[in-house]
Formats: sequence, C-alpha cells, structure tokens
Amino acid sequence: MFDQRCPISENNCTPAVLLQKQTLANRFTWIDMRLFPVLMIFLALLLTTACHQVTLVVKGIPANTPPGALLFVAGNFNYWDPGDQRFALKLNRDSTYSATLPRGDGTVQYTFTRGDWHSIEADLCGNRTGNRILHYGRNDTVYLTVDSWQDLGPTHCDQVTIIVEKIPESTPAGDSLYLTGTFNNWVADDPAYLIRRNAAGQYYITVPKAGIGAIDFKLTRGSWNSEEVDEYSNLIPNRHFAYGRQDTVRVAVSGWKDIRSANENMVTLWVKVPVNTPVHDKIYLAANFNSWYTRDPSLVLQKSAETGYYTINLPRKAPYVEFKFTRGDWATVEGDRYGNEIGNRSFAFGRKDTLQLQIESWRDVGPIPSAQVR
Repeated sequence: MFDQRCPISENNCTPAVLLQKQTLANRFTWIDMRLFPVLMIFLALLLTTACHQVTLVVKGIPANTPPGALLFVAGNFNYWDPGDQRFALKLNRDSTYSATLPRGDGTVQYTFTRGDWHSIEADLCGNRTGNRILHYGRNDTVYLTVDSWQDLGPTHCDQVTIIVEKIPESTPAGDSLYLTGTFNNWVADDPAYLIRRNAAGQYYITVPKAGIGAIDFKLTRGSWNSEEVDEYSNLIPNRHFAYGRQDTVRVAVSGWKDIRSANENMVTLWVKVPVNTPVHDKIYLAANFNSWYTRDPSLVLQKSAETGYYTINLPRKAPYVEFKFTRGDWATVEGDRYGNEIGNRSFAFGRKDTLQLQIESWRDVGPIPSAQVR
C-alpha cells in the first residue's frame, strides 16, 4: 500500500512521522548516552530505506496529441485526480515528459491523462487499459510510452476485428462464412480465416497487421461462386481497410452470387434491327451497370428464328438503367433513322416485364432508305 513516510529530514516529514520520532526518543532517554549515536544511525537507516522516490519518464506520445497539450499522471497517491497540477508532466529538452512521484514505499497504481477522464490513455487500438503499477524500491526511474488517447482514437492499431452485422435471409443454414483477401492470396475457403460467431450471434474475425499497412478483402461462403454481391446480384468492388485509426470494421452482406436476390427483377427486350445489319454480326447491349462495355459476352442478344427479332433477358442491376445497342464497339453503335447519334435509352425496373424496341440505324452502316426493318 502507498506510504507517505519520508527521510529523516524534518522539513520533509509529516506530523505523524515527527510524533513517532519524539516517542522513540522519549523511550530511550534512560539508555546510556553512549548508545545514542548508534540508535540515531539505526533510526535514520530504518526511515530512509522505507521511503523511496520514483521519476516517470514518458518517451513517446501519440502523433495526434494536440500541440501544447498538458499531460498529467493520476493515481492512488493523489486520490486519482486526473488534472492535478502538482503532477503535470514536465516537457524536457529531449522531447520526453517526466514527473516525480511522492516519496513512499509499497505499490503505486497510476495512469496518464490530458486533464480529465475523457482523455485518458489507451492501448494501440484505442481501448481502455488497466492501471499501470510500480513497486517502490525496484527502480528510481521508469521509462514509458503512451500508445493512444481514448478520446482521439488510435494512430497505429496493429489489428482489426471485422464484424458482419447482417447477412441475407436466404443464406443457407449451416453454411460457413470465410474472409478472403490480399492477406491470404484470395483463397476463398481458407480455414485460418473462418468467420466465427460471438455471444451476440454476430460473425466476427480478427486480422493482425502482419507487416502490411492495408488490406483488400471480401466475404464468401467457401468458393468464388458464392462470393458476396450487392442487392441486385452485381459483383462488388473489393472492400478496403487501412490499419492504424480503427480497430473494428462493421460490414453487411447484401447478397450471394449463387443465390438470386429477391430484388432481382427481369425484363425481356425484343429488338428489331435495320435491314442493312451485317448478317453475321452479334448485337450487344452496353449499359451503366457494366461500365458501358461494348462487347460484354453476358449481354449478347439472341436472334429468334421464328420472329427475326433479337432478344435478351435483362436482370435488374439497379433501380434505373441506361443502355445502348452496339455490334461490338462504339464505331458500330446504334443511331436514329438518319444515322445520327441518339441519347441513352433508359428503363425503370418494376413497371414492365417486356419491352419492344427498334434500332433505326448503325453508325458505321448509315441510314436505310426506308423504315423497313427485319
């Protein structure tokens, strides 16, 4: 337990210690004065060895510490006052901070603050730490580092916990979830990155920094055929996380690639083309949901032998889509009946399930002399 006993000097002693000294002196008045010097030396040694002093030296503070901020040490030696001016740390010439604790013996518990309990020190990831502990008599100087401040957040967190707050209701019961990314060469079913469930039923996994500053990642159910997608079943970009300022990331999975979303409506397009369309050319659809790729093999229209129309079933990729037809590049994009460029076609899902459309001309072929189409 912390003790406020002091050295023999009366200038540093408490009244209680002075009383103890006077009592001892009275008890020994009957002893031969020849023993008095020996007794005084013994008493001085007893009091001095039971009273130690420790200086705390803070070698490093977080990079986001406000310039000019005052730092304090609070502990059981000052009734845990977080802004006690008597224990404000001194800024030294070598950019370290220091404070000397009161003399005493036993154990001291303490922590560092910037003046109140909201600005208490924290670990590398911004989490509250336990009290620091030192034992009088072991060291006269203790060197320390403050990793972060609880109110400012971390700057060098060395891990991240990914919490999956939501998965689709259509997720098969019993299926396992995996994390895959740059940290495991994108292995979709790596057992080392199996995502577990906590007491609240949330899926979670902790990924250490392991010498890398950032990671890209996705979630799967064990294969690339079951990777996460958006609410319209579109593939999503890789998720990204940079280590340092956060220790927790919360994500929600909107859908799985192998399970059709309830939001995925379909519309069937029936398209007439100009009579001068080259017979062996393919007709493609380019749209805002495929980055306007003019030769997307998944968006090739099929010709009906019965009607001569070209058709395609277009899945819902967004609430509203814009698109055009091409024969594989922008040089062969559709035009109006005079061969001029036209604006993007558009369609809002949910209104119709079938559209009949007509292509008037192709940019490279030019207009036809009449409105005849095949």
